[in-house]
Amino acid sequence: MKQDLLDKGWSKKRKLFQRKQQSADFRLRIDYDDIILGNKARKKKLIILTTIQSIRILSKRAKKSFNAIQLEKDILNLFHTTIYELEKSD
Repeated sequence: MKQDLLDKGWSKKRKLFQRKQQSADFRLRIDYDDIILGNKARKKKLIILTTIQSIRILSKRAKKSFNAIQLEKDILNLFHTTIYELEKSD
């Protein structure tokens, strides 16, 4: 990420979960060069992996009624992929 954007706080990670308000605000970092230089498939992969990471973080903080496993499966099915396919090296 460009230094001027870093200085402005653009890439700060945030993992906020407010149980009473039933809200979550996750801002996870995707490598700037990776997303800018990546092809369409690479960008899609990075976004899906970041979404899955957010779900896994939320599952540790939310009530047991939050079905993170099913949500993760639904997202993977939506994009016709698996964790194995996403995590293997390019």
